[in-house]
Amino acid sequence: MSDIQHIKQRLRALTAEAAAGFEVNHDSSTTAQIISLAEQLESLSPTARPVDDLRGLDGRWKMLYSSFGLERNTTLRRISFATLPRDAEIAVTGVFQMVDSASGCYDNHVEFVTKSAMSGVHVTRGVFKPEDGSDKRLAITFIGNHARPLSSEKSVDDLRLALGIEPDAPLEAPVNFTGWSDVTYLDDEFRLMRGNAGNLYVLEKVAAA
Repeated sequence: MSDIQHIKQRLRALTAEAAAGFEVNHDSSTTAQIISLAEQLESLSPTARPVDDLRGLDGRWKMLYSSFGLERNTTLRRISFATLPRDAEIAVTGVFQMVDSASGCYDNHVEFVTKSAMSGVHVTRGVFKPEDGSDKRLAITFIGNHARPLSSEKSVDDLRLALGIEPDAPLEAPVNFTGWSDVTYLDDEFRLMRGNAGNLYVLEKVAAA
């Protein structure tokens, strides 16, 4: 097994132990090991200039770990930048990212279940482009967000009912903020990012839902 594959294997195990960052003290030994392994992997990245081939970013990516400070039990209000209903309580089940270099799509998907066990997804829609003069930095603008049922057999009205909110409560709203992220490791199955707030993100490419 190569050094890269060994590090990935360890990262998969440790990030699972940390429940993607939900169930871990960020001063813990598990976190320290994740950070150390991430730094080792970054030093071995086969893609020196990710901005030269943005197609390598394409696909559906699962968030294995984030140092952002994720909350398992939260509300749509908290994850929607205070734009969606305050009383819509949810439990997060997974975090994903959809990237399409041709269209510039850079969408974050937070999958969740309601108290009544209905599955849904909150999507923050974004667009990205390489930042001028950088070999790894992406400039990202988020432009809107919405929540919808995860199943195509359910309607938005069904989701409102499951969330216990008013029948006309909005589940879509514009947002407008910008940031950047550095692609610090990239191959055909793994990606590491460092955000403008200093956060570490470890992602693995998965099959489309």
